Amino acid sequence: LRKPQRSVSVRPDTQISFDGAKRNYFFPPVAVPLWRVAMVRIAAGLWFLAVALGAFGAHWLKPTLETHGLTDVWNKAVLYHFIHATALFVLALFGPTNRGAWWLLFAGIIIFGGSLYVMGVTNVRWLGAITPIGGVCFLAGWAWLVISPPKL
Repeated sequence: LRKPQRSVSVRPDTQISFDGAKRNYFFPPVAVPLWRVAMVRIAAGLWFLAVALGAFGAHWLKPTLETHGLTDVWNKAVLYHFIHATALFVLALFGPTNRGAWWLLFAGIIIFGGSLYVMGVTNVRWLGAITPIGGVCFLAGWAWLVISPPKL
């Protein structure tokens, strides 16, 4: 039988064992899958983009959006973008079970928000016909979460 190794606390998160090895117990080493890191970073990037586009629309683009009557369209795109980026972040933390829903919500942000953003900048109204495709992606992503078996 091995004796349990004794250790001395230096800081609340670090211990030095009697063999001299320094170990960090506050953040234990964990192997994080690369796809999860990528999904979390994409979600964080989308959050950044939502905040930046919201500020861009509220300040620099405000006169253009008001002239075209598209201020509400821009605000709706930013709102849905931000909400679904938050959902992407949460789904990325739950693992591979909900990857399909993650991709559907991601596609929804790109198609729904992207079409509304481009429409707000260019005033090309036919892009409004593409927007419902992104809305269907949002609905399919949320339906995926309702229907898929829970494996948390």
